Amino acid sequence: MNIAKLSKGDSLLVSVGGRLDTITHLDFEKELDAILSSGDIAGVTNMVLDFAALEYISSAGLRSLLKLQKDLNSRNIALIISNPNDLVIDVLSITGIDQLIKVDT
Repeated sequence: MNIAKLSKGDSLLVSVGGRLDTITHLDFEKELDAILSSGDIAGVTNMVLDFAALEYISSAGLRSLLKLQKDLNSRNIALIISNPNDLVIDVLSITGIDQLIKVDT
């Protein structure tokens, strides 16, 4: 899994590539925890997860998204998923995650 971040005004863009699954979800959580505890989050009102390069997401990855959503809610930061592929869209839709987290296709 690859993760890159870019600040754009009041938004923080986090690009996620590869697979977000049982093997990689802890790395994803560690990386996002490091971002949230750094100064990069000051003044941010939106975090956009760019999933253009994300190939697959499992239930472990979904749990990580829900954990992130909860953490961001407590900081008054909106979470947005952008550019998911059709497989990821299906998983988000079937599980109802798309009703909890905004998804821009």
